[in-house]
Amino acid sequence: MNAIDLNVKRVIVDPVNDPSISSGTYEWTEKASIPNAVKLQDTLVIKFSATEVIGLKAFVEASASATQKNGRPYNNRYAWIMVFSKETNKAVEMREYMNSVLVKELMETN
Repeated sequence: MNAIDLNVKRVIVDPVNDPSISSGTYEWTEKASIPNAVKLQDTLVIKFSATEVIGLKAFVEASASATQKNGRPYNNRYAWIMVFSKETNKAVEMREYMNSVLVKELMETN
């Protein structure tokens, strides 16, 4: 976590906050994912599949899986774009993309 600026701007799916799909703009210290975690039977297992760094941007691809409280599988894919400061070498902006329809289903059916 030393590579992340404490004032990082974190955008999940869309800058506009929508609790039904966990989208919005958050401070790094905010726990944007907690509502999703309580809808799962077990711990979300994240596997990183690709990382590419181009200049001051890093692109990360991952998948995650768990069992929903309703017994159905939760398998989602994620992409993160991280922008780093030239002065501090810390991430100052993070954009996270995922299957928001699956997140909405998780929120509504568990």
